[in-house]
Amino acid sequence: MHITVDTLKELDACEDQVQLFESTFPDGTDITAESLALARDVGLDIGWLIGKAPSLFEKCSDMFLQSPEWAYYYALHVDKQPHDDTRAAACRDTEWAYYYALRVDKQPHDDTRAACRDTEWAYYYALRVDKQPHDDTRAAACRDPMRAYHYAAYVDKQTRDDTRAAACRDPEWARYYDGYMNNKD
Repeated sequence: MHITVDTLKELDACEDQVQLFESTFPDGTDITAESLALARDVGLDIGWLIGKAPSLFEKCSDMFLQSPEWAYYYALHVDKQPHDDTRAAACRDTEWAYYYALRVDKQPHDDTRAACRDTEWAYYYALRVDKQPHDDTRAAACRDPMRAYHYAAYVDKQTRDDTRAAACRDPEWARYYDGYMNNKD
């Protein structure tokens, strides 16, 4: 499929994205892994385009498996449901594993627990996907004092020895932990 400036205008793309596309692809471009990579690198919003015109990408699934972000958007907007191949591709990156669980699977999944490799995404996974404490998300959150505090306050909703010890590795978060948690008890 060939995309041009006119294609973007028909889809009501914002002017700065149209100008960026035109300066990057003056004659338009076919949808290829290389053109998508270049588009991403210059700041074009691939996710918006996939969401706005999923039919342009229906025959491109293999290409989208090359990027965790693209696999997520493909599953969300083109497949409109989870598939093992897009989930596996999204799970190569902790952020996209989290978003896949939240918006595509719409529930926890063993594969999307890859988000737990990162303290930030593990915390959000517990808060918004699990919607309850879980040993692996807590362990990941406890690798960072700030995340340990937030986990205790908003996921566990109580003090625990492990989150207290983790938060207390940083004086600022120790102060928050003790101040907030002492007022809860």
